[in-house]
Amino acid sequence: MAMHEFNAPFAGEEANHFMFAETFCAESGILPLLVILELLTENNYSFERLLDESAGNLKQTGDVNIEITNLEKVMSELEKVFKHKGGRIDKIDGLMVELPDYHFSIRPSVNDPVLRLNLEAESEQIVKEKTEMIKQLVKKFDQ
Repeated sequence: MAMHEFNAPFAGEEANHFMFAETFCAESGILPLLVILELLTENNYSFERLLDESAGNLKQTGDVNIEITNLEKVMSELEKVFKHKGGRIDKIDGLMVELPDYHFSIRPSVNDPVLRLNLEAESEQIVKEKTEMIKQLVKKFDQ
């Protein structure tokens, strides 16, 4: 597990899976709930304000599901494209790509024949453009 490898105190996924070193890297929903309640009460914040501040200026897609039939080919071709574009690539969980104006992760669903794309950028326009570009690449490579 990556938490052990990197000696990480915390790990999380956008799909609301949170793991803590204190719980032997097991998933816990109670600890994040308690931390959020503490932040809300100590700072007299609304939940919306807490979310806005934690996201910073980044705009996010949330999960974008893209249907696929040829997982291996699509993932391999996406990696080639974004290496060529100079993206910093990480393959811990699917494919994570970091470029100057946006970053994203795309990984296969465990339950469905889809890739789950999550993309972040500083503007809604970049989020829309890059999400559409990646969806088109997936469709192109899934033939």
